[in-house]
Amino acid sequence: MHLGLAQTPIYHHFGVDEGLPSSEVYDVYQDKQGYIWFATDKGLSRYNGYEFENFTKKDGLPGNTILGFYPQNDGRVFCMEHHSNTLFYFDEIFEGFKVYPFSSKLKKYFPSNAVVKSIRVKENGSIILGGYTIKGFIEISNQGKVSYTYDKDLYPEIFYSERIDKLRIGFFYNTHAYGFLYHDYKSDENLFSFPIENYISSRLNVTKINKDEFAFIDSKLGVVSTSGSVRYFETQQNPIGIKRVDDTRFMVGYYSNGAEIRATTGAVIESFLPNNSVSNFLIDAEGSYWFSTLDDGVFYIKNPQVKVFSNDNIVSLVKDNTATLFTGHHNGDISSINNLKQKLLYKGLKYQPAFVEFNSDRSEIYGASDSFLLNFTKKQKPATIYNSRKLAEDVVNPLINVASVHFYSIENDSLKDFKVGLRTEDVCFIKDTIFIATPSGLYFKKGDTIQAYHKSPLFTSRLYDIDFNKKTNKAYMASQDYGVIVKGDSLYAISKFDGLTNNLVSEVYIENDSTVWACQYRIE
Repeated sequence: MHLGLAQTPIYHHFGVDEGLPSSEVYDVYQDKQGYIWFATDKGLSRYNGYEFENFTKKDGLPGNTILGFYPQNDGRVFCMEHHSNTLFYFDEIFEGFKVYPFSSKLKKYFPSNAVVKSIRVKENGSIILGGYTIKGFIEISNQGKVSYTYDKDLYPEIFYSERIDKLRIGFFYNTHAYGFLYHDYKSDENLFSFPIENYISSRLNVTKINKDEFAFIDSKLGVVSTSGSVRYFETQQNPIGIKRVDDTRFMVGYYSNGAEIRATTGAVIESFLPNNSVSNFLIDAEGSYWFSTLDDGVFYIKNPQVKVFSNDNIVSLVKDNTATLFTGHHNGDISSINNLKQKLLYKGLKYQPAFVEFNSDRSEIYGASDSFLLNFTKKQKPATIYNSRKLAEDVVNPLINVASVHFYSIENDSLKDFKVGLRTEDVCFIKDTIFIATPSGLYFKKGDTIQAYHKSPLFTSRLYDIDFNKKTNKAYMASQDYGVIVKGDSLYAISKFDGLTNNLVSEVYIENDSTVWACQYRIE
């Protein structure tokens, strides 16, 4: 039996129950002090890492429907209240909200159905705005003088559908302001102009990816180069928003179809939240991902490199020298995983968990389930062993397994039983010393006795597994309270604060000098 599986990120969800004012979130932004801001239909919200502080009209907002953040080089962050078309801002060092002095004058120039999509402050202090149903750009000086620019419409008397071939998007090189153009303006030293193939949309968005390429939304998704080459990409749903990731990648969010990170070639690199309407995206100062959605609040990925491959309760994991993974399951099953496809090798009786291990000297995979020791490489007749709690690292070389309060090894070609006196989870050779994982922490064998190795509070936690990397001289321990404990030249733990789903780790596996796998139980 084969089962294809996908790796998914570990999401943390923030909704109304966690303190957001609304589940309808349009934009996300991080200020220079590290606060994460959210724009919603019920005001703005600011997250300090622990709790949300919400702002509405009673806190100085001109209204409660805020569609986006527009940070400027001068430290101001502009916003537009949608229903009143009121332009306001706050400073990076937050001291409240301030309505732009000429906002009441400015909004007289907006069509009734306008949606402002771009707000940029020029070097001379004037503000330039573009957006849906705004022809070209509206500019207002710091003395309050309003003017239009690039606002020609050659065919106002012709029905809209007949003049779509004249529609373009304009992008100012110096300010990055953008908007729709209703005339076939050509690019010049100030303006980058390119034609579009679709009807204009309130989801207009343009982001510069690198010096030669821009990602954009008219109503569909596309990438344009400064040479004038325009490429559209087929998508299952219409895009909502885009955000630059780096010089070769950008994020795009969709209605009811999640988000993707795409290359500028259009190739989908990674997908997220497949059933949500993702409106925007942020990579914060720590490299974590934030997704705002129109239907379910905000989702957060602390460490995008940590992903969930399977929701099965896996208690044992190992890889052979052909890069095939082998897993022992809580129900006694043993499986292999190759190219993200899972194959059942042994069906357990559901009496006891199954364990797997790889003997690197012999290049043999062993499994223990239902009181049998199975050699999956040689496919020998299973050998009867004591009920296992764990197979030792490099099984039969010479440690075999742990069972109850014992561990077993091969000495002089015979089976040797050593009584630990404590429940024994795992044993491991570390620099010629046998270390023992127990519910009471870390112990080691000295002669015919064992002694506690409690040189740190980390070693007093319940331990389930120990693996040792001979090349790096680092031991990795699966613990109940601290995630993965790493003992080498220094001592530290990898926990939920580093991206694990929780601090309970049942198994570790060293893939190479830079990659370690951690298996975790689900906590319902």
